[in-house]
Amino acid sequence: MKRTISFLLAFVIMVNAHSMAFADSSSDSPIREISLQAAYDLALKDPVNLRLLVSQIGAIEKQENYLNWQQDKLNNTDTGFTPSNLPTSFDYFMNLVPNYDELSPEEQVEFKQVANMQILINNSLNQLLDGLSTQRQLELEKELDNQRKILSRNLRTLDSDHGKVALELSKIRETVKYYVAQKYIHLLTLENDLNYLSLENEYKKKQLEDEQTLYQYGVASQKTLEELKYAADKQNIDLDQKNKEYEYYLDELKLELGMPLSQDIRLLPVDIPLIELQPLNVSDLVNKNYELLQSDQDVQLASKNYDAANSAESDTERQYLHAVWEVSIQKRNLLEQQLEQKTRAYGSEEKAILSQIHMQELNYNKLLQQKEDNQTRYRYGLITVKELEKSEIDLQKANQLLENAKLSYALFIAKLDLAKKGVIL
Repeated sequence: MKRTISFLLAFVIMVNAHSMAFADSSSDSPIREISLQAAYDLALKDPVNLRLLVSQIGAIEKQENYLNWQQDKLNNTDTGFTPSNLPTSFDYFMNLVPNYDELSPEEQVEFKQVANMQILINNSLNQLLDGLSTQRQLELEKELDNQRKILSRNLRTLDSDHGKVALELSKIRETVKYYVAQKYIHLLTLENDLNYLSLENEYKKKQLEDEQTLYQYGVASQKTLEELKYAADKQNIDLDQKNKEYEYYLDELKLELGMPLSQDIRLLPVDIPLIELQPLNVSDLVNKNYELLQSDQDVQLASKNYDAANSAESDTERQYLHAVWEVSIQKRNLLEQQLEQKTRAYGSEEKAILSQIHMQELNYNKLLQQKEDNQTRYRYGLITVKELEKSEIDLQKANQLLENAKLSYALFIAKLDLAKKGVIL
């Protein structure tokens, strides 16, 4: 009995010491407790990918302002022309000769011939220059019209890009939260694994010590002793690898949260409501999905570009724009189908996890009852201390599996919340 108590007491002390050892004891900085919500807040404080998207939105807005200014400038461009005004009036030429009455009849006749000839020439030149000006005006108006169409198309594209980047920004915010939850819950799972492995490691060491004692008295075989030694060595390796894995993901989380690697942190437990959720509204989740909303932007842009192509455009260009529109609709419909399939799979995933939790609970309760029964048997000398210790280690293994199954459900809840916010994985 004393040995059983000492073993269990050693387990409690050892597990508590191991939990404290998750933080670097050599650091002078105080241990900082982090909840999942606090991890969300830190991760969203100033991530690089969010800053990039915000800068991209600002750049698009500036580009839109510039194109609007160019469009206003084009709209205010004067394409009119001043008609040619070479003199074609005989009075104009008469005024050039104030002493016309003093001319001889022959000189007057000659002047009239010259003036009439010049009037004919000026009329021809005026018609020629007016024709050239009209042609140039038409060319200029056509060029300006093409520039307006290009600007309008670029503005439509920018407006669509603006909307898509804004959606991407919201999508990234929610996705960051999910991946933080994923790392956080994975670390809690590793803590459960480490706690159990530490207990199992202590258990195997005691097994080996007992077997060595029995071997010294000649009641244990060399083969059994070697098998236990191999199992204990393997357990040490597994525990060391699991510790390194924990430290790696813990450092990764610190970087994600913008914390120095030297900062000691302790992760607080997460709330796990083990209540089966109501059936999902597939249509509602799909319609608010960011990817589908971005695809809608592509469809709207293609539709606007096609509508903007009037009858003056070439048939080839209109056919091309119509094909782009149809392809964007097909892509959007295909994406919607894929998202519906993923969303429906959430229900099956939830049932599988809850079923696993239920199975682990049954197993845990069964082993708990066995342990209590074994404690009674041990008091009456019906079983050995080894058998009692074995029932304790089996119970702790069942507890590890149960807690990890619950954490899997917590991660599923985070995944479901992400879907409700517009990101379906």
